[in-house]
Amino acid sequence: MHSMTEKIIKPDDKIVEVLAEFPVGAGPFPTLILAPGLRYDMHRPVIAQIASHLLL
Repeated sequence: MHSMTEKIIKPDDKIVEVLAEFPVGAGPFPTLILAPGLRYDMHRPVIAQIASHLLL
């Protein structure tokens, strides 16, 4: 698996951190966006578990 984190600056100058994970191989790969929201960040266990199961 290959991971990368990007910080995106929105037009209102807020910064959004995006974590992209890709399975091994050349692709193309289908896309699924998990957007947990303000109070449940992307590093919490449920989001991490869902992401790891999707990349199997």
